[in-house]
Amino acid sequence: MALLQNWPLQSAQAQPPRSAAWPRNLVLHHPKTHRQLHRPLAFITDIHGDAPALVRSLMAGGLVTPQSCVAHLEWTESGKQRQLVLGGDCFDKGPSTLVLLRLLKQIWQAKPDSIWLVGNHDLRFMLGMRALELDAHPLHSHFFSRMGKKAIGLLAEMHAECPADYLVTHPACWVDAYWPQAFRQQAQSLLGKRLVKKEIKQLHAKQADMQQACLKRFDSAQAFNQACSWAVAQFLAPGGEFSDLIDTWQLHWVAGPYWFCHAGVNDAAIALWQAGQRQNCNALEQQYQQAWQSGDLFNLYYGPLGALMRTKYRKYDWPLTAQGAQQLKAAGIIGLVNGHRDSVQGQQLYVRQGLWNFDCDTQMNRNCRARDGLAHPGWGITLFEASGEVVALSSDHSGRRCFQL
Repeated sequence: MALLQNWPLQSAQAQPPRSAAWPRNLVLHHPKTHRQLHRPLAFITDIHGDAPALVRSLMAGGLVTPQSCVAHLEWTESGKQRQLVLGGDCFDKGPSTLVLLRLLKQIWQAKPDSIWLVGNHDLRFMLGMRALELDAHPLHSHFFSRMGKKAIGLLAEMHAECPADYLVTHPACWVDAYWPQAFRQQAQSLLGKRLVKKEIKQLHAKQADMQQACLKRFDSAQAFNQACSWAVAQFLAPGGEFSDLIDTWQLHWVAGPYWFCHAGVNDAAIALWQAGQRQNCNALEQQYQQAWQSGDLFNLYYGPLGALMRTKYRKYDWPLTAQGAQQLKAAGIIGLVNGHRDSVQGQQLYVRQGLWNFDCDTQMNRNCRARDGLAHPGWGITLFEASGEVVALSSDHSGRRCFQL
């Protein structure tokens, strides 16, 4: 039996509403044959380059003291004991991705067992940088342009710190007029005609927007190419400022009865995870690392692994069926925990194919909040207790939303 107190139970068949009534004391039933969580966790997601929002979230959850700031976090006893799981999308939107990344380095030094689940914005930027390292190919050369205009802010930050005489080693790589036909020929058997058409259309729009944003933020092509080269060096090269942090990325994390990932799960990923469980290995993470190292960016992004970071459970997304959900439940997993779908009403709760689905993106980034007319600072944190209690705290709802397994 599960008890919800002031937690909204929404239909998983529709997009989350911008506002919704909150039923009180709703009692639901499910089998008790699930795994136990042996250590309390804190889940924070979709920070999007807003380091102060992360600090506010940690404070709200009681992990750091009220005297903490971006420059220095003072951990409480609870914060030292509780494992921290970041749900991804730390990149893009600002105000400063670099400030946030340096705060994350500080966190990892204090709490090296923290988990960073890669999000679609995180991966998209890194795929763009990785594409600059690889030989040109229709199936992955477009990932640079696919970063879109949101990447320009971070690249401008990189250029501000780049030595003035830095050698251009990895210049920008825009797709040309020949790319659509080459991509169509090679990708159509893998994605299908409809998705290929959609991808080409989006790519043209993203590249045009990115080039316009580039003209506004950079004085010359040389400066932009220096920024790209400096980013490759700092994120991908051994010894780069952020390379060790990026190496900690994971696609998913299973703790107790919960499956954590950025966006959602699908049958193919579940099958791969189960195969790894039978062989006593982490097959999902191994396949992710293999695709990254080998440069198989296309299958990483568009396949079932990429869907863990990208899905919105649309008709063309990799599906999660009742059979796949049942396989998770048979393994003792009854809850999905993710971000990706933002809400200005705090954390949302769904039942998806018989699994609890905690959507925890609370729209904490200041630029997005200003766009949505939210004047007060944003923050959000979801606490998972060993007792089975889940507590959602957010700047956009009063009090605590509690769920008890």
